[in-house]
Amino acid sequence: MIKLIDILKEIAGDASGTWYHGSTANIDQSDLDPLFRQNKGKEFMSTKSSGEGRTGSQDGVGVYFGKDKTCIDSFCPMNYTGFYSEYAKEGFMYEMKLKPDAKIEKKNDLHAIGPEAFKRFRQEGIDAFANGTELNVLNPEAIQSFRKIMQWRKVPALYPVVRGKAQIDQKITFNNDQELLNYLKKELGEYKLVKAGDKQYYQPTDENIDKSFQYTADKKWFNV
Repeated sequence: MIKLIDILKEIAGDASGTWYHGSTANIDQSDLDPLFRQNKGKEFMSTKSSGEGRTGSQDGVGVYFGKDKTCIDSFCPMNYTGFYSEYAKEGFMYEMKLKPDAKIEKKNDLHAIGPEAFKRFRQEGIDAFANGTELNVLNPEAIQSFRKIMQWRKVPALYPVVRGKAQIDQKITFNNDQELLNYLKKELGEYKLVKAGDKQYYQPTDENIDKSFQYTADKKWFNV
């Protein structure tokens, strides 16, 4: 039997539970601004400085959230963290829950809300719009909790070199520089750094050791 409360949730757009927000900016709840694109807020400036050139809908209003933090489609939280950008230097994933009394309405196109429409919706007391796995928050005061849960950053990595060719499908990733240096010491003993063009190689000083590594970098998520 279909319960009345489930029907009402479907009509209004069920926004209960946990939502996720991705960003290249290190922010807290006080930084959430539905007009951050127009006001050139912290998130907008962080996205621009990382060379991404987008914050979702450039003229839109609201703070976007998604139900799936691993999805990489256009408006998914992960897509805003800069993880797949060659320019971004770091990125963050945040977890959010709305207050139980937040006024949520259903809207098919969450990203087509301009400043004038935003004013009208807020005058009507609407706190957010939901559409399936997407949420657009217009009123940060309706947020009950907002916290950082993950952060990615660039970390050192190595490619094993076999017969003079780097094995790019065998990348070895480390949490920090010290981990990499400890690994090199274990694998090569005494070693030297050799530069060839824009590439760097770690080679053993002992000619009897037949292995070497090419230095590279990787991106890695850390729980916070």
